[in-house]
Amino acid sequence: EFTDAVEAGLKSTILGGSTNFNVTLFHQQIHDYQSNNFNGFNFITRNVPEAISQGVEVELLARPMDNLTIQGGVTYTDAYYDSTVVFNPLDPVPNTISSGQEFSQSPDFAVSGSMTYEMPLGDNLRALFYLDGRWVSDYRIQTLNRNPITDNEAFAVINGRVGIGNPNGRWGLELWGRNLTDEFYHVGGFIATLQNTAVVYPNEPSTYGVTLRARY
Repeated sequence: EFTDAVEAGLKSTILGGSTNFNVTLFHQQIHDYQSNNFNGFNFITRNVPEAISQGVEVELLARPMDNLTIQGGVTYTDAYYDSTVVFNPLDPVPNTISSGQEFSQSPDFAVSGSMTYEMPLGDNLRALFYLDGRWVSDYRIQTLNRNPITDNEAFAVINGRVGIGNPNGRWGLELWGRNLTDEFYHVGGFIATLQNTAVVYPNEPSTYGVTLRARY
């Protein structure tokens, strides 16, 4: 692979120095892009002559008050194949990547954010409250022999933690939860060969736990 990449952006500090605001524009033209995809029967790796990935990313980091940190970001990505490749023209239904076809696992929009608040509980103890989330727009899972039934609709995942510990990080106890709303989406999928069946790999469901850290 060879990539021609161009970026332009703005990094700024606003609101009296309490907030960082950054914007980045990016454009990548990828030559001989190595595409590895599952067609329902096996994995096929081929070089696609041209592919494009371009978009804009906006980031925000704010500390509006003592012990509170807020982060957020929005990314728009337009990623697609810019060439057509027919893997084996002699096949009855040849595996094909078409020019203009979107990348799999590449949503157009992704929005993320987090909030961290640390509360002092004395000279040697602090409490931690943390929440983060991510929302993505709909996107395709398959590249070869795609069936829209395997596509992901837009979804959001929220995670959180609460804990107590020593301010210098020598020890800490945290209760945490991932995917708090038990959102369901696919991390992979395909149409089974010679079967009218869609196979998808589900994400991790709501998960909870306790973590104890100690450092000597």
